[in-house]
Amino acid sequence: MLSNLNSPTGIPKKMDPIKHNTTPIQTDQ
Repeated sequence: MLSNLNSPTGIPKKMDPIKHNTTPIQTDQ
């Protein structure tokens, strides 16, 4: 699960939903 939360750059997707709007974890998961 932690691997999915962390983006390739090391920034959590939930922290940058705009740059990582591919899958909004806060709503999808």
